[in-house]
Parts: sequence; C-alpha cells; structure tokens
Amino acid sequence: MGGNYESCIYEFGNFELDTLEHRLLHEGKPVQLTPKAFETLAILVDRRGHVLSKDELMQLVWPDSFVEESGLTRNISVLRKTLGRQKGGEEFIETIPKIGYRFTADVNCRSPRSQDDSRRPGRPVSSVVPYRLLVGALFVGIVILAVTVYRRPNAEIKSSPAPTTRTLAVLPFRPLDANSSDPNLEIGLADALITRLSNLKQLSLRPTSAVRKFVGPGTDPIAAGNELGVETVLDGTIHREADRVLVSVQLIRVSDGVPIWAHRFVETMSDLFRIQDSISERVVSVFQLKIDAEEQERLFRRYTENTQAFETYLRGRSLLAQYTRENTLAAIEAFEEALIYDPNYSLARSGLAMASSEMYLRFAEEVEAKNWADRADNEIAKALELDADLAETHQALAAVYRKKDFNWEKVLEESARALELNPNLEQPHYFRAAAFYHLGLLDEAMSETERAEAVDPKNRIDSLRARGVIALFDHRYSDAVASFEEVQRLSSKPIADPYLAITYFYNGDPQRAEKLAAELVNSPSRSTSARAEAILASLLAAKGDRNRAKRIIRGLEARESLDHHAAYSVAAAFAQLRESEKALFWLRRAAADGLSCYPLFSGDRLLEPLRSDERFAAFLNDTYAVGELTRRKYVRSD
Repeated sequence: MGGNYESCIYEFGNFELDTLEHRLLHEGKPVQLTPKAFETLAILVDRRGHVLSKDELMQLVWPDSFVEESGLTRNISVLRKTLGRQKGGEEFIETIPKIGYRFTADVNCRSPRSQDDSRRPGRPVSSVVPYRLLVGALFVGIVILAVTVYRRPNAEIKSSPAPTTRTLAVLPFRPLDANSSDPNLEIGLADALITRLSNLKQLSLRPTSAVRKFVGPGTDPIAAGNELGVETVLDGTIHREADRVLVSVQLIRVSDGVPIWAHRFVETMSDLFRIQDSISERVVSVFQLKIDAEEQERLFRRYTENTQAFETYLRGRSLLAQYTRENTLAAIEAFEEALIYDPNYSLARSGLAMASSEMYLRFAEEVEAKNWADRADNEIAKALELDADLAETHQALAAVYRKKDFNWEKVLEESARALELNPNLEQPHYFRAAAFYHLGLLDEAMSETERAEAVDPKNRIDSLRARGVIALFDHRYSDAVASFEEVQRLSSKPIADPYLAITYFYNGDPQRAEKLAAELVNSPSRSTSARAEAILASLLAAKGDRNRAKRIIRGLEARESLDHHAAYSVAAAFAQLRESEKALFWLRRAAADGLSCYPLFSGDRLLEPLRSDERFAAFLNDTYAVGELTRRKYVRSD
C-alpha cells in the first residue's frame, strides 16, 4: 500500500475509518472501497484541514507506478459519492482549483483496539491475513485447521508453494443441493470473477462462454481443467438460504489435484460482491502477481451493487451468444431489465449496444433496420458516457463499427483498445479478423482467429465462421464448405448461409448453390435476403439465364441500401452479363463500403470477363495498396 498515515480509528460525521483493519464504516455498517480509494481517503483524513496537491497525492497513493491524473480524479469522485455531504451541505472533500484537495470535516482520532508491533507504524494493513502468516499457521496448526475448516464461517486454508502458472479457469459454482440449484447465481459469481481477473495482464483466463458447459453438479474440476487447457482451476460450491449465501471455494492445481488455497464464506446476499473482492485479492496473492495501480483499480471495480441487475445482465450475455433473432431480442430485454435495477450499469449498456448492432446486421427486417442502427449509436454513446475506460465498452464500440458502419480502421483501433484494457477478451480478436479479411489480409485474419481460439477454444460458431470466410476468400472452397456447414448446424441462417450458397457454386455444385440462395431470398433478415438475391443473380447470369438475372438486379437497385457483399455479387452478375462498366461501378461501390479484398477479387472466376480490362487491373492495384497500407499501420508485431 502506498500512503503514509497514522494508525488510528478516525471518526467524522456518521463514519469510522479504521486504518489498521483497513475498513470504512457508516453508522456501524461496512462500506466497500477499492484499496486505492481507501488509501486516498485515509491520506486526506490524516492530513485534514491541509491542502494536498494532486502530484503529492498521486505520489503517496501510487508510489511505485506511473498513473495518469484521471486515476486520482476517479478516486475522488467515488469517495464523494460514497460519503455524501456533511450536515451543513458541504462536501467532505473540497477541490482547490488548479492545486489539489482538502478534507474539511471535523475528525476525532482514537487508538485502534489492537496493533501488531512488528508492523511499521502508519502503514495500513489488509483485512486478509498475509500469505506468509497463513503458511506459518499451516505448519503449526495443520491438524486443527483440517478438522475445523468446514465448521467455521469464513475459514481459510492455504498450502505451499504458490504456483508459477498463469493460466486459470473459474468454473461455475456448483449447488450444494441439486433441488435448490440457481444457475444464474452459480454462473453469475463465476462470471463476475472472470470479468474482474481478466483485467490482469499476467493471468490468462478462460471466458465465461468456455466454462458455461460445466454448470451444475457432478463437474470434475480436474477433468474440466484438462479440457480447458489450463494449469489451475477455481472451483467452488454455493448455497442460498433466504438472504444468506454460503460459498466454499478452492484453487486447485490441475496437474496433481492439489488445493493451493481454500476458503469458506457465510454472508448475506448483499455482501456477494464483497466475496468477489476477497477471492480476487487472494488469487492475486497466491499467484504472487505484481499489478500496477490501473489494474488494481479495475480488479476491485464494482460495475453494479445490485445483485438483480447483475443476474439479469448475465442472462442477457448468455442469450446474445446464441446468434438467433429470438435470443438476441431476449438478450435486449434482459439488458433493459438490468438497467431498470441500475440505470448506471455500464456493462448492461454496452451489451445493449452490441445486441442492437447484431440486430441491424443479421436479423433486422427492412422496415426496422434504421431503428436498430440508431439504437446501436445511441446505446454506445451512453455506454461511453458511463465509462469510457471499460474494456467491454470499447469492445461494444468495435462491434458497432464492425456490424453497422463497416469502418475497419475504427474496428482495429477500438478492438486494440479493448484488448489493451482486457487481454482476455475474445470478441475483439474476431472483430480484427473480420477487418483484416475484408481488407485482403488473410494471414493476419487467421492470426487473430487463432488468438481468439486460444482465449476460448469452445466458441465454435465464431471460429468456424471466420475460418470459413478466410478459406472462401483464399479460394479453398472445400475447406470453406466444411466450416460453413458446421456453422449452419450450430447456429441460424443469417450467420453463414449466404456464404455457404456461393461456396457451393465455387466448389462445383451450382444446383445446390442456387437452391440454397433461392430459399434465403425469403428470409425476413434484410441483409440475408439482399445478399441471397445478389448471389442468385450472379449464379443465374453465370448459367446464361440473363433475363431472370437482370430482373433480380433491377429489384436490388430499387432497395434503399445494399451492403458490400450484396454489391460485390451484383458486380459479379454484371461481369457474367458482359457489362463491364456496371460491373466496375458495383465493384468500386463494394470496396468503398468495406469489401476491398485483393485475394478474392484477383482469383474469383465470376470476374473472369473483366481480366482484360485495364480499369479492372487498376482497381486490383488500388485494393492491393489498401491492404498494404493497413498492414503497415495496424498489424501487430507479436
């Protein structure tokens, strides 16, 4: 801990600040603060009445780290919200413009109830027993501890040595009684811990989507750890009785099944977030992680204090991952419900932005497309206003740019920012893969896909779809067919079927391609039907059915909007109709709207009639140059 202040119990207003026990009480009830927010408050109270400059405060709170001034500003904002106002209406913490802050309330200091003389005076002490003391206690009292650990609330065991591994899976908590199982709570606590711990760059976490299959009793944590490819699992049980919750947790080394750390909590439901704090703190301690101030702040950040908001948000996340219209709409309802419970729940707002952009791209009918586009923009603006430094907010912003705007430069930038804040996210890698394959950088797209697969090997839909598109654009048609057919089995038609239809054609099965495209024309999804019509026009033109092809194209030209894939297939149809001028117009339109893929263009046999046209050669040169510029600017060196 960074600050120097007196070891004392400070009393001010209706608050008690116990620096020895590292605890803030309001009218006798604990108030939760992150470690750095507590440090900030303790220093200000200790030096009450005096102005502390921002630089001085930052040096005291973060003595060994470089932290931007915004970190201190956030702490002050959190403290003001927590403390409220004094009886006279004044803020407890006064801002001195252009200088710093001063604590203004009257303060009484009394001696703490007990103090360990071996500790350095003035240094705050964590409420969790230090690791070295627990190890010593283990050797002294192992027998007594083994007998009593499960009889006492909040009992803890530890073993030595701490692991050197940095790969971890947090498994869904198992019910003690199968008849009283609460899947939302069981996966909810695991998801909260995954969200918190994923902010630590030294840990590689499996995402919630990867561990969700282990919900329920009967899970073997060692088998799960081996299947997930991690060296350590966090496994536990949870039981709810009215407003009380009992949580037992242990950190297990997968290689030999040895528990590295274990603990038992008995708390009220309202203290569920405090359990998350304690578990997160112990994971950091057991792994002996060195985390900077920014990571520490994110680790202990609470995105909501409302357990109902949290549970409904989690339901929304689960539904959104199913990739169907019905589940996406249900996810939106869940996120909206979470925001009723907590209007400032930034994760739920980001979820709404992602779901709205998914509705726009995949599932919206023609008459509702603009409404979903507008909502995606509105929700991401609100999410940014709530928390512009949240990884999930930047992930959602990347989703909007990827699924609504096809702005690949912004997709790459926002995905990179999300991964900088949380390297354990998978979706930003898939967003980057999409940007790269649309711009013709197929090797780079595959690298990002593999990075995403390393984070979550169980997300087969996104993985197979990305691999299928890369194979299609690289003219490896049998590989593309295999991938898209598996996506078709696992998901809904708008996800991969338009790609599958054209891939059947390239793979030598034009009848099957035409049949699937004709079926998809009737899809309620605006984008799916438009892409299918354009593909059907190109297939009909390729087999010489000029009249039907032209009739379909006239209908497409009358539509308000066509995305780049539909525009590309219209270009292919005009190429087969030997109308080069129109083919080049639609190719340029596709490229301007987000599909500028040199490998696809240069090897597509539907564009063969354009090969002798100098304008087509110039177009190919332009698309190649776009890819190279992107490679130099955005391709990661790792």
